[in-house]
Amino acid sequence: MLFDQKPTIDTGGAPLSLPTNYESKVIAPRNPTLNRGSKIEPKFTPSTFLKEMSLDTQQKLLSTREMYLPKIIALSDMSETSLQTISKVDIDEPLFQPYPSDITFQKYEPFKTYEVPLLLRNNDKVARVVKVSQADTPYFTIIAPPNAFQKVAPGVALVFRIQFKPEEQRDYAHEILVATEREKFLIPIRAIGARAILDFPDSITFPSTPVKSTNTSKVLFVRNIGNREARFVLQINKPFHVSPENGLLPVGESMQVTIDFNPTVNGEMKDELIIIYDTGEKVYVNVYGVAQDINVRLEKRSIHFENTYLEMINQRTVTISNRSDQLVHFQWKLYPTEREEEQQKLRQLHALSEEEVNALQRLNINTNESPSAGPFDFGVLIQRTFINHRRQLTNESYLFANSNFRIDPLEGDIWPGGNLDIQILFKPNEARKYEQTAWLDVVGREQRLPLTLTGEGEGAKLEASFQTLDIGCVYVGSTHLYEVVLANKGFIEAHYHIRNTNSIFGSCFQFDPSSGIISIDNYQAIQITFHSEQLGQFNEIFNVEIDGNPHPLPITVSGQVIGPTFYFDQAQLKFGLISYGFQTTLTCHLYNTSLVPMPFKLHIDQDKNKKSNLVSFDDDDDNNNIDDDDDINNHNNNNEFQIRPSRGIIPPQSDTKIYVDFIPKSIQKYDTFLHVDIDALDILFKPKSTQGPQRYEAALRLVVVDNQYADTIVQLIGESYTDDITLDNIHGLVMGDETLAIESGQQTIVEEDAPVSVSNTINFGEVHLNETRQILFSITNHH
Repeated sequence: MLFDQKPTIDTGGAPLSLPTNYESKVIAPRNPTLNRGSKIEPKFTPSTFLKEMSLDTQQKLLSTREMYLPKIIALSDMSETSLQTISKVDIDEPLFQPYPSDITFQKYEPFKTYEVPLLLRNNDKVARVVKVSQADTPYFTIIAPPNAFQKVAPGVALVFRIQFKPEEQRDYAHEILVATEREKFLIPIRAIGARAILDFPDSITFPSTPVKSTNTSKVLFVRNIGNREARFVLQINKPFHVSPENGLLPVGESMQVTIDFNPTVNGEMKDELIIIYDTGEKVYVNVYGVAQDINVRLEKRSIHFENTYLEMINQRTVTISNRSDQLVHFQWKLYPTEREEEQQKLRQLHALSEEEVNALQRLNINTNESPSAGPFDFGVLIQRTFINHRRQLTNESYLFANSNFRIDPLEGDIWPGGNLDIQILFKPNEARKYEQTAWLDVVGREQRLPLTLTGEGEGAKLEASFQTLDIGCVYVGSTHLYEVVLANKGFIEAHYHIRNTNSIFGSCFQFDPSSGIISIDNYQAIQITFHSEQLGQFNEIFNVEIDGNPHPLPITVSGQVIGPTFYFDQAQLKFGLISYGFQTTLTCHLYNTSLVPMPFKLHIDQDKNKKSNLVSFDDDDDNNNIDDDDDINNHNNNNEFQIRPSRGIIPPQSDTKIYVDFIPKSIQKYDTFLHVDIDALDILFKPKSTQGPQRYEAALRLVVVDNQYADTIVQLIGESYTDDITLDNIHGLVMGDETLAIESGQQTIVEEDAPVSVSNTINFGEVHLNETRQILFSITNHH
């Protein structure tokens, strides 16, 4: 249908008349389809974009087969302009449907007139009025039909003509305002000027590529076949990469564009290369690629190193085989996936940021405390230091690194059909089991190939000439020497160290030398010295610690420390019948059969008064180192028995002569005992509990030695006390009225400032926490 009417032109005011010979060549569109949804911008490929830009205005209009609902910008009161206030058209739709929904001019030349018809069809059931207007512009003109100001019958279209007179070949944009009796809406006008057109292909297909390959690319020679200089940006997502990412290409010129395909996973991959022109158009190029695994494998998945001595190196070999026709690159990695590497990198970057903040805070504190530090800006130095650390961390590739396992080479290339031997070195620094996994990241394999490395470090091997030493019974105060020989049965030198235990008898041992180095196939004699001032049995375990070996070599020493042994050469002293008041003297010998000096004290119990008479006299003994206390005891004239000497020290395996003077002071029969007291034993009580008052009980067993003492158990009782109490002078042997003789006649328990109410029981009473209370008692042989 041709529009050859010559009505006036509505330019918002004065009418405009056309030349009498003007004839419109625009053909009215036929049967367009209404799309009530939002308008979807077309997605152009390079060929469709070229075709679209090749259309002129008339061809563009004829190719438009859809129309859309315009955007309503305002609503009017229908009662003010019409008596028909009820409409069958929804409020969301206009009373008049425009076609085309937007008016486009393209492929035009300057100073020529181009025209596009605008149809406004009445969608209501009653006649309606429509008005078309625009803002003043020298480029666009609205030519209204003769019946433009009359009501339009239902279903009838009113045709306006839009004329465009460009002055240059550039883009123009304009809007037309359409007002019906109920609403107002806009119709956009766009004039497309010169356009750049790059002759990219519609699709790019890569051949089957090994996964993780970095040398697969397509090189395109692109020419600007448009009529405008091309300013563009190229965008594409991984695993594809385009270079250059932007550019400028004059009309008719060519350039090289490279598209790389770097797949990291197997399978088919596709994406779109987006060409974004500076004029706003986007053109999409389909890119396809396929990635697959190739035949690259490890000869072994695990390597085990036999027992390897510390600081020595064990070597194994593993082979990488490339059965493909591709040159592959490999790297030994520390982590199984690239994602774990990125997570580790993020953690390290976060820790580095915190460290930088802490360093700057410390610098600020120091600067505030000493403002005269100088003009040098240490903050800038700290920031530059951490920037360098971040740069290094960003470029970190996380190649395999371990202090005990080493892989050589860590990375390299393998030719097609070739093999490469990898050396694995194992160097343990401790005697324990080791396990580590190295991950082979190789081009052509999606998953990293694991190689499990296991080994066991073996420390120096030392053997002792014995592991258990029973030294039997030894005398208190004596020194005994023993020898143990350590032999190095391994293939490395052994660094050893022997530590004493913290027990009572453990500190009585000395090892010489206690530490040292034993070379291969060599021996070390170690002298063991034992000296104890404590009585009792012991079983001590001494560990020979070997550097790098978590399992020490135990040496057990057991035995018993006993007191000195002695006897008298006479079973009894018979004074016979003695005159009253006259002195009679008898002698006997006291023999020390032990190998240590024996201190002794002698006293006699008299049956007639049932109490102990502690009597001692001075006497000289040229050979026995005897203490002389006669001057003190001679002042006590009430004693009937006098012993010379009453105390002293008998050398090992020696004897001393004892004189017993008897002056009877009553007429009666005398039958008593000569008692020998050896050194007193002392017991210490030191409560440790901090939970308030607590009762402690223990048992002390007196050991039988050569059947001279009965086997007796002494019960020990003590209570911790938390008040501030000090206990003074709780030490020393007390031999006075506080002496308590056990009824069995086999031992005497003596204590100071602590009541004893039960036989064979030592009561420490209440003792302050962490204070020491000492109680001494003697063992008496009633010979």
